[in-house]
Amino acid sequence: MRFGSAEIYRIVEEFKEIADSVCVSQRSKDGSEERVVLFIKMAAGVPFNPDLIKALKTTIRNQLSARHVPAQMLEITDIPVSYMIVY
Repeated sequence: MRFGSAEIYRIVEEFKEIADSVCVSQRSKDGSEERVVLFIKMAAGVPFNPDLIKALKTTIRNQLSARHVPAQMLEITDIPVSYMIVY
């Protein structure tokens, strides 16, 4: 599978319930299989719930393909950000 995180981010950004996300590809040890894992930071006061997961999966499947649907969708409290300081 050719992994296209930008395509998935485009869809995730349509959901106002989601403040931010990180989408990664995870390969099996032998490299023969790949799955998509989506880490989700919810907007303030919005619960992570099965209805949201179902809506995300349905939208990704309909707008992209079943192969793009993340195998795992996990809630996270924050996303680490690295800044490069140039002198």
